[in-house]
Amino acid sequence: MEDKSSLIFIMIASYRDPQLINTIRDCLDKAKHPERIRFGICRQYAKMDTWDHRYEFADDPRFRWHEVLWNQSKGCCWSRSKGQELYDGEKYYLQIDSHMRFAYDWDAGLIEMLEGLRDAGSEKPLLTTYVGGYDPLLNWGGNDWGMLNLDPAPCRMTCHKWYDEGIPAFRPQRMDGWENLKSPEPAAFLSAHFIFTYGTWIEEVPYDPDLYFIGEEPTLAARSYTHGWDLFAPHINPIWHEYTRQYRVNNKHWDDHGEKNKSGLEKTWDERNKLSIERCKAVFGQIDGIDLGRYGLGTERTFKDFERLCGLDFQREAVGVFDDHSMDGRTGKIYYDLDKFTGRPAGGYSES
Repeated sequence: MEDKSSLIFIMIASYRDPQLINTIRDCLDKAKHPERIRFGICRQYAKMDTWDHRYEFADDPRFRWHEVLWNQSKGCCWSRSKGQELYDGEKYYLQIDSHMRFAYDWDAGLIEMLEGLRDAGSEKPLLTTYVGGYDPLLNWGGNDWGMLNLDPAPCRMTCHKWYDEGIPAFRPQRMDGWENLKSPEPAAFLSAHFIFTYGTWIEEVPYDPDLYFIGEEPTLAARSYTHGWDLFAPHINPIWHEYTRQYRVNNKHWDDHGEKNKSGLEKTWDERNKLSIERCKAVFGQIDGIDLGRYGLGTERTFKDFERLCGLDFQREAVGVFDDHSMDGRTGKIYYDLDKFTGRPAGGYSES
C-alpha cells in the first residue's frame, strides 16, 4: 500500500481550457518533489476542440480523471465536487484552477508554511488567497524565461461590494512590505483558485455540487471557519492565476450553457444560478426552509463568529460593522502565536 503521508492531491476542474496542459506541466516542472504529487482532474471537454487531449499524462499513474462532455457539465462547483471524489487519502490538498503558473519549489514552500502554522497553534490551518496574475502570452511556464515580469508580492483578499443577490464580492490587495513578513497573515475570506490544506478538509467541508459560481467562495469560507478551520493568506506568493480569460473566446461555461444551446441542456446556467443563490442565502441565514445537509455550517464556531471575523453583516449587507473585530469571535483574541511560526520566512523557498 502506498505511503500517503507526504503526498499532495491536486484537484483541478477544467472547462474547455487550452491552459490546462501547460498548467500541469509547469506544476510538475517547478515542484521540488513531482513524484509526490497526485492529480484529480474533472475535464469538461468538447469534441470540436481538437487541441484538448491528455497528451503525455494520459497513462501517467499519478493522474485520475473524471471526463464529461461540455453539455453534461453542471457548473463550476459541480465539477469541483467531481474532482474531489477522486481524492484517495493523500495528506495534503491543493485546489487550483486550470490556468496557473508556479514558483520553484512551490510544494516544499507550501508544506513548510502549513506545518509552521500548526506549530504556531492552529490545529486546522488553511492557506488561501487571490494570488498574483500572469499573462499566458508571456508567461508560458517551464523555465525562467516563462516567468518574466511576474510580481512576487503576495496578496490578501478584501470585500469591495455586495452583488445584487446579497452575496459579498472580493478582490486582491497587495501586501505592502511583504519582504519583511515572517509568517502567513490571518484571513477571513477564501479563494477557490488557491486552497492548500490537509486532505481532511474536503471530508469535513465537501463542495456543494448544487452551487453554480457566485457565492462559492464566501460560503466555503463560512463553512470552513465554522468547522474549525483557520484561514491564512500566504506571506510568500507560491502560484499565479490568469484572471482576464482573454485567451478564451466564447467557450466559458456560461457562454455554452445559455439560451442558444438550451435544447441540448438539462438546465441553462441562469436556471442553475438561481437555485444556487438560494442555497447560498441559506448558508448565510438570509432565508429559511432549505436543508443543506452536509453542505451546511459546522458546529465548532457560529456564523456570528464568522461575521465578527470578517467584519460583514449578511443581513444588512454591510461591511466593517463590528467594533470588536478579531480573528476569533469566541475569545476576542488571536488564539495562535505566529511568533512561534516555524515555516520559511519571506524571501523565497527552501533550497534543501
